[in-house]
Amino acid sequence: MAAGVARYLHDGDWPAVRVPIVCQPPLGWIAPNAVAGAEEPPRGRFALRAREFLRAPRIEIAQGDRVLWSGRVPRLMPGRSARLPHAWTGEVDPAGDPVVCGLRPSG
Repeated sequence: MAAGVARYLHDGDWPAVRVPIVCQPPLGWIAPNAVAGAEEPPRGRFALRAREFLRAPRIEIAQGDRVLWSGRVPRLMPGRSARLPHAWTGEVDPAGDPVVCGLRPSG
């Protein structure tokens, strides 16, 4: 988001479409919480937190029925952020549903 603000202050170009990212419990929040085109998030990654302690959870990021990214993080917990890559943002459909970040279903 800060990169978008800096760009707007420089040339007046604000991203027209932002797709929200919604976390499913027990995940608490993700930052940034929206995808604005191919804009890279600050520090080149997303920060994810959980509402409870989770050891080696498999995270899934999806839009509709399309999985954009899936992977493990060593741990998630309240008060500490885990890093998630951003390469999947190029696959987001700006006219599609919100992006959902949740635990990958077992099976």
